[in-house]
Amino acid sequence: MNDDRARRPAASFLALLLLGTAGLAALSFLALSLPAAQAQIPETANTFIVLTPTADACVLEGYPSVNLGGTSDMWAGYDDSRTPPGRIARSYIAFPLPAIPAGQQVITASLRIYHVSTWDFPDSLDHVTAYAVNSAWTETSITWSSAPAWGPAYGSAEVGFEIGSWYELDVTELVRDWVAGRRSNYGIVLRGEESSGPDASWRGFSTKEGDNPPQLVVAYGPPATATPTPSRTHTPTSSATPTATLTSTPTPTSTATFTASPTVTPSATPSATPTSTASATPTSTASPTGTSTSTSTPTATPSPTPSPTPAGVHIWFPLAWKSRWK
Repeated sequence: MNDDRARRPAASFLALLLLGTAGLAALSFLALSLPAAQAQIPETANTFIVLTPTADACVLEGYPSVNLGGTSDMWAGYDDSRTPPGRIARSYIAFPLPAIPAGQQVITASLRIYHVSTWDFPDSLDHVTAYAVNSAWTETSITWSSAPAWGPAYGSAEVGFEIGSWYELDVTELVRDWVAGRRSNYGIVLRGEESSGPDASWRGFSTKEGDNPPQLVVAYGPPATATPTPSRTHTPTSSATPTATLTSTPTPTSTATFTASPTVTPSATPSATPTSTASATPTSTASPTGTSTSTSTPTATPSPTPSPTPAGVHIWFPLAWKSRWK
């Protein structure tokens, strides 16, 4: 096809071979120092392991019966760059099950892939996503026609046009499912943007036969169950203890309702000093019996004039008495 799309082969690997062991070490150091494409090992992890594939292969829709398990790169996307076109391209990768010791758990898991080839417009991005594979396959026999289906999607990455960088896809939940036995470990399949026509493009990544094979970086450590402080959940109990004693203090006011029923007994005797005694007995408490004594002054006539019996006597208690009766 004649358009503005360019193809970037993995020509940099020829120069890498000339550098020898020192060049490999230098490239490994630079790759590990890349800020956006590396496996981020959390500080909470005690240990991490790096696994390499046991199998990887690319399958092409345009070549449905061709096995590409021995190539040095694998694609993800849509190919219109050759005749006949490869059309949809997907890449399958299998890793061994990581050995997590008893009492430890997977903290993070990252799939790292090294970008070695591109067919796309310059300065463009392709979205590459990792999916769980649903059934078994082998590197030497897998083709487009026999490739297994895939399950849920996990991590993804935006892969640029320029080659020579590591990209990292988060597959933590998938590896946790593998380790826990919730999902069988049939590997991972990479899928790119599978649009044909003007939007067709693909990204190529190194296989285990290449110089920078894929990596599965797993960090594991003890469960982080001891970090939460449950004491914070008990703090609201202090607000749930209202002081209800304030509402019970007005109860002594009921003692102010005294029903005084005095009994006035006039004593009319021929003596010169007739006395009429009225004893007021409060019904509330019998201990402080207040008696009021009224003395009448005799007149010259010997017949006493008894005071009339009142229909009701209002007894006034001084303020000091009220305080004692409470």
